[in-house]
Amino acid sequence: MKPSTYLETSVIGAYLDNGEPFRRDLTIRWWEHELSEYRAVISPLVICELERLAEPHRSAYLKLVNGLEQVELSEEAAILAEGYVSRGIFHRKFIA
Repeated sequence: MKPSTYLETSVIGAYLDNGEPFRRDLTIRWWEHELSEYRAVISPLVICELERLAEPHRSAYLKLVNGLEQVELSEEAAILAEGYVSRGIFHRKFIA
């Protein structure tokens, strides 16, 4: 059984990040050579965040994650996210 890994939006964003070529190249290399070693999953939040992007990035990122397994958010995850917001770790505007 493959180990699971959750790909959050910043990992996906790094794939096409021309502003940081080293990060982009490292991510592409990992995606092409190591991603298949994992059960890579995303959540509906990732899709929601990607859909907010302007074109042409939106289509490119959505194509990149097309076919990845989506896992539903649990109640515990929602509680954790709210805790991050209430403690100022994340601003509410960054919550999908």
